[in-house]
Amino acid sequence: MRAVVAWLFLPALFSPLGCKREAAPAREAPPVGSASVAATATAATATAATAATAGPPKYYALEMGAPPCRAGDACTATIKLVATDGYHVNKEYPYKFVAKRGERVTFLDREAAGTFSRSGGDFVENDETTGTLTLRFRPNAPGPTEIAGTYRLSVCSGDQCRVDQRDVTISIPVM
Repeated sequence: MRAVVAWLFLPALFSPLGCKREAAPAREAPPVGSASVAATATAATATAATAATAGPPKYYALEMGAPPCRAGDACTATIKLVATDGYHVNKEYPYKFVAKRGERVTFLDREAAGTFSRSGGDFVENDETTGTLTLRFRPNAPGPTEIAGTYRLSVCSGDQCRVDQRDVTISIPVM
């Protein structure tokens, strides 16, 4: 008799009735063309785009810039580090950019070929949350020019410091 009773209750344990978790309440679908449908679609699209593209960490941003310059002249490009989300520029870190060799530019660095750093006088703290690394170079010929390399950086919060390494490419209009 016990075996029969056990077999009768066994399916209930594995069915939705046997589950102790409450089911999510059914939601009514919003009317087609309503603002909430558009907002939901936009939010879903934004989430998918964020997941598909890995960007820089949330605790800093990099802003690259280079004014137009002439072939043969000494020119500059900058990489501005902006600490965000309660972080600040790490005052102790040896910031460094190591450029990949390019045929279109000659680097005017003070250290090793294509290396720009704090110790070389290329990194300046603008304030608590920003610092600028200046790259000096001479373009060899007019036309679109890019400087690419690896930037080593660090930002800190009250609790921790984060060290990162980012591949950077700066586009420079050369006349």
